[in-house]
Amino acid sequence: MARCIVCGVDASPGARAAARAAAGLAEALAADLVLAHVATAPRTRGSAPTPEQHDAWRRRATRAAEDLLADIADDVDAPPATERLCLFGDPARRLAELARGRGALAIVLGARGRDGVHPASLGGVPAEVAAQAGRPVLVVPEGGETGLASLGREPLGDPLPAGR
Repeated sequence: MARCIVCGVDASPGARAAARAAAGLAEALAADLVLAHVATAPRTRGSAPTPEQHDAWRRRATRAAEDLLADIADDVDAPPATERLCLFGDPARRLAELARGRGALAIVLGARGRDGVHPASLGGVPAEVAAQAGRPVLVVPEGGETGLASLGREPLGDPLPAGR
């Protein structure tokens, strides 16, 4: 099983920051990058959708996810071998299952808001993934990806000056 970094994405600015950080982390660790979007069925009032309606929604959601994943992969200059997945169901559960099933080194997700990661801004999905994944979860606020995005592209210097 190849080493990989799983990055859960949606259409938020925080997800793009997470994808940039995940791409840099994957490159630095010589790991594959897996971008995943989890679509959730719309809530309905009254009667449940017919099988035809559900199938139509699933096709639309898949097309939208494919477009989103391609746009994000292009935006973050992801390697051509980046895997792009559209999953369905509960986002936290599906991302945690994906990471466990792939033996991911870590999961990278975007945080809500611009003011850093606080319990109130962490969001339900990152908190739930952290509780379920059984591996490190990195939550990246919008604009917080700067150091990680270039991690694999810049040579790492000696952390300690000579003579210490």
